[in-house]
Amino acid sequence: MSQKALEELSRHRLHEMRHEAVVAQVGNASEPFWCEECGQRLWPKLDVTRRPIWAHLADPADPGRYCPLMGTRLTYDQLDARLYRGRQEGALHHRILDELETMSRVDRWVDSNSIRRERYLPAAVSAFRGRFPDLYLTAQGRAFVFEVQTAPITVHRLIERGRFYATAGTRLLWVTWGFDPQSHTNAWYWDLISADIDTLFSLDDAVLARSRNDNAISLRRFRVRPEDGGFDVDIVGLSDLDPYLWSLDLKERWMAAVGRRLQLSEVAFDELATRANIVPEGDDERWSLAETANVLIALEAGRPVGRGSENVVGQVNAFLNSDYGAVARGIVQQALTKFQPDL
Repeated sequence: MSQKALEELSRHRLHEMRHEAVVAQVGNASEPFWCEECGQRLWPKLDVTRRPIWAHLADPADPGRYCPLMGTRLTYDQLDARLYRGRQEGALHHRILDELETMSRVDRWVDSNSIRRERYLPAAVSAFRGRFPDLYLTAQGRAFVFEVQTAPITVHRLIERGRFYATAGTRLLWVTWGFDPQSHTNAWYWDLISADIDTLFSLDDAVLARSRNDNAISLRRFRVRPEDGGFDVDIVGLSDLDPYLWSLDLKERWMAAVGRRLQLSEVAFDELATRANIVPEGDDERWSLAETANVLIALEAGRPVGRGSENVVGQVNAFLNSDYGAVARGIVQQALTKFQPDL
C-alpha cells in the first residue's frame, strides 16, 4: 500500500490495520505489511501531526537489523518509556475503579464473593504470565474483567491483555471516562476501540445516576458503524453483554409480564424475536411463538407460565395437542428431557 493510500484510509480502517500488524508480530504470523527494501514488518504509525506513516516493527530475533529507509526504531519497552513518560495511574483512574467496584457490589447478577480489585489472576496457559486486572468478577459463573484506561497505551499492550484474557475465557471490557468521539481524537482511544471489536465503554455522571437508580452495573457503550465510521451509543448492563445473562433476565421479565394468564408480553416477545432474527407473519405466528416460549420457560421453571393450567404437565399436554404445538414438538421434547426428565 502506498503512502498516499495509507493517508486516505478512514480512521476506523487505519486502527484496524494497526492491530492486524501487531497481532501478526505477536503471534509470529505471516506479515500483513512489509518493507520492500529489507523485508521487515511494517505498521501504520502516527507521527506528531497524527499523519499515518509506515514504520518498522523491531524484530526480537534481530533487533539491530538495518534498513536504508528506516530512521530511529524503538523497541516496545522504549516506546512505552516515551509514551508514558513516568506517568502513573491518576485520580481519575481510581475514581472510575471505585465506581465500578461500587456498582459490582449491588448488581444482582454479580457473584459477590468473586469481586477482586487489582488482585493477581494466574494465567490459563503456560505461554502467559499472570496479570493484575483492575477489576475481576463473575456473574452467574461468567467471568468479566474491567480495565480502566485514561492515559495512552500501546497497541501491543492492548493485544497482550486481550490474548491473555481470551485464553482464560474472560470477557475484557475497556472503560474510560466521558468519551466523546468528536473531541477525543487521540490515537490511543481508537486503538482501544479496535481492541474490543470496535467497541468502547465509558462512564459519566448520567451513567452513574442510572447505575444508582437501578442498583446495577451501567456502562455507556460506543459501537462503530462500519458503513460510515460513526457510532451507535446506548447504556448497557451485564445482561446486555452476555447471551446467557440476557436469557436469564428475559425469562424473569417474561414470567413477570405474563404470569399464569394467556397473554402475550409484547415488549419481551419483540426483544426475543429481534435476538433470534425472527419476523412473525401475522398474529397467529406471534401467538404460536409466544406459546412455545411459555412452554419452554415453564419446563425450566417447573411451574405453569402464561396459562391457567394447574401444573406443567397440563400446560405441555394442552400445547402439544394444539395447532401451535405441532411444529414445535421436537424442541419441546428436548426441553422435557433436559429440564423435566421425570414427567
